[in-house]
Amino acid sequence: MMSSAVEPITVRLGHSPDADDIFMWWPLASQGGRPSVIDTSPFRFQLVAEDIEQLNARSEAGELEITGISMAHYPLISGQYALTTCGSSFGLGYGPKLVSVAPTSLEELRNRGGVIGVAGLRTSGYAVARLLLGEDRFQYVPMPFEEIPLAVERGEIDAGVVIHEGQLTYRASGLHLICDLGEWWEQRSGGPIPLGGNVIRRDLDERWGVGRTTQLATLLHESIAYSMAHREEALSHCLALDGGLQASMDRQKTIDQFVALYVNELTIDLGASGKKAVECLFGEMSRAGFAPDVTDVAFVHPEGV
Repeated sequence: MMSSAVEPITVRLGHSPDADDIFMWWPLASQGGRPSVIDTSPFRFQLVAEDIEQLNARSEAGELEITGISMAHYPLISGQYALTTCGSSFGLGYGPKLVSVAPTSLEELRNRGGVIGVAGLRTSGYAVARLLLGEDRFQYVPMPFEEIPLAVERGEIDAGVVIHEGQLTYRASGLHLICDLGEWWEQRSGGPIPLGGNVIRRDLDERWGVGRTTQLATLLHESIAYSMAHREEALSHCLALDGGLQASMDRQKTIDQFVALYVNELTIDLGASGKKAVECLFGEMSRAGFAPDVTDVAFVHPEGV
């Protein structure tokens, strides 16, 4: 007799391999053959962990149903994707760090010009650095984010924009802070710096039925809420995927600190202040000629939120 079971809908969710993204999304996927800790029916989530710049590139082709991106990249893909109101990364008075091998002021760096390493030409760190420094006297060189501190230390580049956990560890490499881009941005705009966004394809209701997009956004919200309510359990998954549960105390502390920085009240829900900050960034980029104008940002809300 044929089974009448309906196959779940597979949803590919792209995220960076960093602790904050693992923290947010692990509840959606099966673990070691066990079902996900939250009921995701009628969907089955496939987590796709890649460097954020790779995810930015994949979003241009619309490859993944849901994906993390650099927030500054959204204007280029706004025709294919909408922003979910949960899952974003904001710096609340802090953000990527512009660093050098020797103590240097912004004025000295501007006068010297030279080469600045960035984690990708689609990243928010790059966009804000361009707003801060301009580009006429600088060459911005993309490189893997984990290589930037060493390139600065060796003098291969004049300065670098460090992201991810490098924001917490650059001093251990003997590097010096020139400017905290999140602090500068808040002074300029009056709001937090939007760094990462979470986007969902606009055509999913057409493909899978009316209401599916809202269902997915609701599950994303539930996933973040679960991890925030079960923080120690969530952090253990971050450590396991980072290289094993026998991580050093320093490593555990770094992961805990990083998650605390970037899984905050604006991650669970953008709210009015988060939306305003996103629109402010897009407006600044458009006026500077960095990105097309996005006059009406599409946001997808979870049910009841």
